[in-house]
Amino acid sequence: MENQSWLNSYLDNKYLTFLFSLDEKLNKTNDIKEIFNFIINNISNYFSNSELLKIHITYDNINFGEEIANIDKTKMISMPIIVDNENRGVMVLSYQGLDNGEIEFSKAEKDFIKLLISRLSDYLSTIAKIETMSYKEYTPIYNAKVSDKYSKDLVNWLSAFNLTVDQIDGLLHTCLNFRRGETVCKQSAFSSYFILLAEGYCKSFVEDSKGHTLSFMVNKAFEFIALSSLYGKSFYFTTVTLTPCKIYLIEKNDFFILMEQNKDFHREVTKWLCENYNIVFEKLAIRGLKQTIGRVAHTLLYLSQTVFESDVIPNLITRKDIAEFSGMSNENCVRILSSFKRDNIIKYTKNGIQIKDFNLLKTMIIAG
Repeated sequence: MENQSWLNSYLDNKYLTFLFSLDEKLNKTNDIKEIFNFIINNISNYFSNSELLKIHITYDNINFGEEIANIDKTKMISMPIIVDNENRGVMVLSYQGLDNGEIEFSKAEKDFIKLLISRLSDYLSTIAKIETMSYKEYTPIYNAKVSDKYSKDLVNWLSAFNLTVDQIDGLLHTCLNFRRGETVCKQSAFSSYFILLAEGYCKSFVEDSKGHTLSFMVNKAFEFIALSSLYGKSFYFTTVTLTPCKIYLIEKNDFFILMEQNKDFHREVTKWLCENYNIVFEKLAIRGLKQTIGRVAHTLLYLSQTVFESDVIPNLITRKDIAEFSGMSNENCVRILSSFKRDNIIKYTKNGIQIKDFNLLKTMIIAG
């Protein structure tokens, strides 16, 4: 298979928006005809010359969309739809309608279609694998080569999970960069992968249909995100970047076969999940059993000691974030922070909120 270096390129927001909407569609229906019609009816809006775009999909000898006249193959995109290493169909896109025929697809548009096809193939393959749990026969889609593109710290962190260099490279074949404030994974969206955060900070939260959110974790470099969805069809929460981030998408099927082959890795991943997600249960107890002052004190200690490992909580964490992590309104949170400032428990600096009295914060949590 060809090297998938194109996946390392930056994806525009508009393409991510479509992919998230497709994920939601994949999670709601198993009707492949409905999925293909959704793609054909909506994808043209994301191309520079949408009024000239023609799309045709063939899957299991069934045709969708408009027939495309024979043209120069260099002026079109043609991508096979692979399911369990079997070619089941093809998606063809072409710009047609101009006499000069000079319009070509941009590199970003080509990369977008490749990722779209990969997502479709993964979806169809994952459904079959989850139903049968027969992962031993899976052959990875990608063919990455060992290189120096990974940071030494990242390789060392993964090596602690008893992975070899080749096994690490097999997991880290899909790399994406995100700006601050972009969505990394969306609650209820279909997931054939989970995420390894290599650089930056993210926050994770659950949300309801009315837009209310409940934040429960700040993710930092060298953490798995959404590993809890490994045996599910969709993400259980939403993760948004707090800073520019570099992430790797870890394909579930790659992960399943690696766990079967490497029992030490399986054990270490399970250990990591248990140790790192205990914060969820701790926050559940704090919110249910403590008063507002205790909840804010716990949030400040969590951010300073666990996340940033410093007495200063940087400005990338806003008062609104602290309120969400503490499970209260902005007004109540600001009032409590002001009282902490008056009592010299915290201090506002140009770099963020400085913790002046850790012991008193701990006492507040215990007193509740």
